[in-house]
Amino acid sequence: MFHKNKSYPNQLLQQAKKSAFIKNVGILLTGSFFAQLIVFLLSPIYSRLYTPDDFGKFSTIIAFVSIIATGANLRYCNAMMLPKERNKAHQLFLIAVLSSGMVAFLTFLILAIMTKDIIYRIFTMNISWGYFAYICIAIFVIAVGETTSFWLARNKQYVFMSSLKVFSSIGNAVIKLSCGFFGLALNGLLASQFVGVLITPLLFFRKTAKRIPPLLKGISWRELSRTAKEYANYPFFMLPQTVLSTFSNQMPFMLIAAFYSAGDAGQYFIAYSLIKLPVEMFVQSTQKVSLQKMSEISILRGGELRMFLLKSTALLALIGSLPLLVLILFGPYLFSTVLGNDWEPAGQFSKILAPWFFMVLITPPSRVYYEIKMKQRLLAFFEIFSAVRILFFIPIVFHLEIRDALILNSTWGVCVEFSLFLTALVLSKRNPLSKWPNAVNS
Repeated sequence: MFHKNKSYPNQLLQQAKKSAFIKNVGILLTGSFFAQLIVFLLSPIYSRLYTPDDFGKFSTIIAFVSIIATGANLRYCNAMMLPKERNKAHQLFLIAVLSSGMVAFLTFLILAIMTKDIIYRIFTMNISWGYFAYICIAIFVIAVGETTSFWLARNKQYVFMSSLKVFSSIGNAVIKLSCGFFGLALNGLLASQFVGVLITPLLFFRKTAKRIPPLLKGISWRELSRTAKEYANYPFFMLPQTVLSTFSNQMPFMLIAAFYSAGDAGQYFIAYSLIKLPVEMFVQSTQKVSLQKMSEISILRGGELRMFLLKSTALLALIGSLPLLVLILFGPYLFSTVLGNDWEPAGQFSKILAPWFFMVLITPPSRVYYEIKMKQRLLAFFEIFSAVRILFFIPIVFHLEIRDALILNSTWGVCVEFSLFLTALVLSKRNPLSKWPNAVNS
């Protein structure tokens, strides 16, 4: 129990100092911080080397790549965290990599047989075979990169994961600056994105080149098939919800470009990216550590899950409150001052997006709770509920200004994330609370 002379916030801070969860998140956030520091320091240069139209066209291609890449590994990467047997985790790793290659190849075939009219409707511009190849290779690289990050998280190699974030950011920045100075516009943005995502799997396989082949040696197709069936919940339930989540987040870029203009899509892309990148890295770091910690708690101290959920969410809310207020109060001024007067609309969009991203920031423990308790179907419902807003967004854009359409889009996102957290909290109430003071410790 808490000491009577200590308030709850003080007790929370004292436990946070001793928490392995906080320590591991801190390691990953260190890399994320420096990676994002590079992006933010160079953003004023990027905004003057590339136009809103460049970023708008880039956003439509990357949105398509992201939607497909999210599901390319069939989400077997998430399952890698659960097996006690290392051999089974290795099988899941191989399944994820093989499925990524198959999905990328199928995407190329589908794009190749599409007519020019369909391609234009998807990307709002004419693209050549070279872009088809780029799209499919990028899908494979991104999916494999995500799979390797879960491998590293399973083995608690948080320092290496943190360094990969920095190297990826540096690689992206070097190529983006070089191409920008030479006026390569869209191609420069695509090249920098590819180099950034390639670094993670490249350095991973370079480090583990001698260790992985022996681990995978002797694995048969029959074993892979059996393991794939054992963890079929991931492609059947987690895959749809993850793809739907990415779809609902990425489709606005394509819709804005189609119904408004590439310039508006570029403004939205900059606002979305500058908020999303730090939030996403924080969320990914928190989610990986939460998955490892909550898996351990579920096995050894099942009654402590509820309090871990409450405390970790409270800590995340505390961390996210200051950035939320800054964006709401000073977003337009910061964007126009730092990026240039042409980017003032992006600052307006950032105010609209801020509450939504705040809720995204604090819900990783809730999402992990659904996964640990095998509630993928319920989580899939929330993702479907979130994606439904796109169905309303399409007719809305015909009748509203872009700002009003984005307000409705962001409000919907806030409601979904809050409902997701509240439901997890209600479900976790069934667990005993006898050991809750130590739920975040060790």
